[in-house]
Amino acid sequence: MTLIESAKANGVNPRDYVTYLLNEVPQLPDFAKKEDLEAYLPWNYQSKLDSDEEFNLIAA
Repeated sequence: MTLIESAKANGVNPRDYVTYLLNEVPQLPDFAKKEDLEAYLPWNYQSKLDSDEEFNLIAA
């Protein structure tokens, strides 16, 4: 399954997801741990979006 197909299968906008990856992954250290990389999988990206929305509602 490709990155785009994985995003679609998890209900994530593929363009937003790839943009997010291109912005965030280069910030990781060389030889990042498996646990660090798992945070960038599409099913975890959706959880991040949900928590960001919740934070923005609380901050408003």
